[in-house]
Formats: sequence, C-alpha cells, structure tokens
Amino acid sequence: MTQAAPQSLAYRQPAAAGWDPLTRQRWLEDLARGGALADLAGPAVSVLWVLLAHANRYGDAWPSVATISALAGYRPTAVRKALTTLRAAELIDRRTSGGGRQAAVYRLRPLRPRGPHPSAAADPNRPI
Repeated sequence: MTQAAPQSLAYRQPAAAGWDPLTRQRWLEDLARGGALADLAGPAVSVLWVLLAHANRYGDAWPSVATISALAGYRPTAVRKALTTLRAAELIDRRTSGGGRQAAVYRLRPLRPRGPHPSAAADPNRPI
C-alpha cells in the first residue's frame, strides 16, 4: 500500500556533504547496467532512492525506518523487508553506531571497479 509522504518530509534535501552528483549518477548507471534494478520490487527501489538521497560522501546513510517509511511511502514493515532485500542483493551493508540507542547506519556498496566514464572514451580530444 503506497501512501504519499507528508509535505514536510517530501521535499527534504540530502545533506550538503553527500555524494557529489557525478558519483550518484555513476552509481545509478552501474546499478542499471548490472541489472540489479530488474530484480528489485517497488519498496526496495524506493528505499534505495531514500538511502541514496541521504548518503554522505562515504556512501553512509542513517535515516530511521520511520523516516525512510515516510519518504518512500511504504509502511515500516515493508521498509524493513526492503532493507533485508537490499542487503541480500549486496547493494547495502548495515551496521549499528555506538551509543545508547544503536542507530542503524547503511552503506551503499560499490558495485564494481570503475574506469573513466564511457562518454569520456567517445571523444579522445575532449578536455577533462
């Protein structure tokens, strides 16, 4: 069951220290080219987008299940199942932070080693 996210959360921007746009774009391109998106159901894709939007420059994100639920538009139970699916697909890792409440930290995993972007090979005279 999909529900619209509350307006106060729907337009929240990712942290300024997050992955730069090119890093996000390349990660998504690798994800699409590798076929991993075809194997994921709707909730897992939505949860992955929320984690990507919250990732810092190291690929770590720590939104709560409640925050992911509100932004992805799925119930907390579906979010937990989606997080398990993403871990089984080896797209994310999960660890807990130290401290009293043990917050979950999700790390977006590198998909494969990358060389130059494919468009860079198209024109060898293109300035870098």
